[in-house]
Amino acid sequence: MEITHFEKLDSTNEYAKRLEFNSDIRRAIVADSQYKGKGREKRKFVSDKGGLYFSIVIDVEFVPDKLSFITQITAAAIHKALKELGIDTFIKWPNDIILNRKKLAGILVESINRGFRMRIISGIGINVENDVQNIEDAASLKGEGFTVDKESLLGEIIKHFLDFYDRLQVNDIDEALSIIKQNSYILNKEILVHKNNDVFLALAKDISPDGSLIVEYKEGGREAIYSSGVQIRLPREIERE
Repeated sequence: MEITHFEKLDSTNEYAKRLEFNSDIRRAIVADSQYKGKGREKRKFVSDKGGLYFSIVIDVEFVPDKLSFITQITAAAIHKALKELGIDTFIKWPNDIILNRKKLAGILVESINRGFRMRIISGIGINVENDVQNIEDAASLKGEGFTVDKESLLGEIIKHFLDFYDRLQVNDIDEALSIIKQNSYILNKEILVHKNNDVFLALAKDISPDGSLIVEYKEGGREAIYSSGVQIRLPREIERE
């Protein structure tokens, strides 16, 4: 794994998009801070110094049919690395890592096509030593009483991600799927599904091998939903606003 480190970038994902295509190299782009950090649906992701911000970049010669599961293996890799440090987290489908009921980390997976080739970019932002006191419902490892070496954490997450990614290519998703299910923040809970400018009350039932969330709507019906254009919230999150 080739790792490139910067003191500051617009965002590690955006930098990754500008790289030349090279299918022989797996790369990680790391920044001490980002001034245009973003999350899903172009939401701002505060990326001040003290956090761990990086993108794992994989170039492939074909469009994989398992692209929708990349976010889930990323979440599983982060959870597994933190668990090995004695830090218990939960995964809020599709892309948040929760510590003590607050958001510790976010994931943004993007892809770009170049002919029949594709670049997969898994962007990760983790609050490690940065001050998040003024950010509502945000947690940092330091703020929650954990001392973590960022370089070691980076290495462990990359290692687990690549392991899960390579196993994904041969349809071996058992461990990753088990991690995201057993440590889910929303399974078997009532949730609010925001989509198409409407809000629906539902029960989160399961996570499928393709990464979709299976929900049962209170008004009836069952659906597999994907992350694009959908926001999942717990009713208590609305109550606090």
